[in-house]
Amino acid sequence: MPGNALFNVSSLVMSADGRNVYALAPKYGVAVLRRDPGSGTLSQLKGMAGCVGTQPSCAVATAMDDPEAIALSPEGRNLYVVSTSSDSVAAFARDPSTGALRQLAGAQGCVAEPSGDEETGTPLACVQVRALQQPSALAVSPDGRNVYVGGYEEVAVFARDPASGALSQDGKPSACLSSPVLSDLIPCTPANALGESTQVTVSPSGDSVLVSAYPVVTEAGIDNAVALLQRNPNSGELTQAADAAGCVSDLGGACVKARGLKTDTTLPFDSNNLAISPDSRSVYLTTIASGAASGTISVFTRSTTRRLTQLAGTFGCAGVRADGCAPARAIQGVSSAAVSPDGRNLYATSYWDDAVAVFSRATTSTELTASLTPVGRSGSPLSGTARLTLSAATLCWKVALGGVRPTTASLRRRTSGGPLLTFRPPTQGCAELPRTLANAVLVSPASYVVEAAAGKSMLRGPLRVAR
Repeated sequence: MPGNALFNVSSLVMSADGRNVYALAPKYGVAVLRRDPGSGTLSQLKGMAGCVGTQPSCAVATAMDDPEAIALSPEGRNLYVVSTSSDSVAAFARDPSTGALRQLAGAQGCVAEPSGDEETGTPLACVQVRALQQPSALAVSPDGRNVYVGGYEEVAVFARDPASGALSQDGKPSACLSSPVLSDLIPCTPANALGESTQVTVSPSGDSVLVSAYPVVTEAGIDNAVALLQRNPNSGELTQAADAAGCVSDLGGACVKARGLKTDTTLPFDSNNLAISPDSRSVYLTTIASGAASGTISVFTRSTTRRLTQLAGTFGCAGVRADGCAPARAIQGVSSAAVSPDGRNLYATSYWDDAVAVFSRATTSTELTASLTPVGRSGSPLSGTARLTLSAATLCWKVALGGVRPTTASLRRRTSGGPLLTFRPPTQGCAELPRTLANAVLVSPASYVVEAAAGKSMLRGPLRVAR
């Protein structure tokens, strides 16, 4: 789909009403896409309303140097963008009828470090805050009262005005968390397992904030970790357990040691991302494991005490060339994951396979063990039946888009009352994108259309789940 600010899309968010999708292209900006609720087809708004950022063809925005992550408020009124070079968060109002974005007026349009622009050193015309050094991830709480931003060994806590969407930060140490080393330099609460933030996620229940980070520099070496922070729903403040239960990591040390988190230190991009089930009971961590032709998804339960426990044995992780994990397909260089709103499926994008892999997830437990039966014509790619579980394979049939006519296939759950999953052309269980790299995936809350982003293109309504 031709459009502006759609090169190397790395992140996608969808409005709660399902009318818009916002695509982040680092160094370019945010593309504003209109979504057809019936077909899932995407089209970009015309003119400068079609994007915000640094592109000449986009609406110009303040504090948008090297945008890195985006998030929408739960009611859909505001969109927030973190930018690494400007050490900032830009705040936009969203038009509910068109989806167009307008930056908030004056200093309310952004919050930023007082150090100013990375290149010029000139302070930005934003509200000055702390703990925003090289921000790279953010999330809005389900109640819309707070925005959390992860940076380099830091997590900043902001209060959000529900009416205007403006962000503010108080002067207390609890308004930010930082690594023990940095906490000696800035007035923030110390916390373990904070490195270069790759994702910040608030549990749907609103009582926890999870921050994945890589690399995390420890005495034992370069680590891959997730910090588990408890959230006070009244104040928005974050705290971490004093013992090892406050984080999980590959090396252990000050955290609980977990399987499937071994990373490839030679890769020049983020190596882990998080997905949480709608009931907040399950947490999935994707990791680009050691070696480019590998990748894992680690599976954790989240207890009533809000601590993470990895499932036992091979149920605790699935991967390609990952020791101690169940074998899986189409997740080499797994780069993103999302759980469907009904909690029945987990979708994951593969950086190296150029694919979207589909896992079936048991709704009565955190294990990915519900089976699927392929239904197809004799001689089609899906002929015959197969029992697909986490320990066997991910559900994914690749169809090349170049010169090969794809076919339509249906997948029926064996579980009683399960829906019929229909994967329409140009994709089936997974989409192969020649000479592109799959970066992000999200699931529509209403019609269950899975949208995927690739290196140089967007898939138009690639996967429809018939209800």
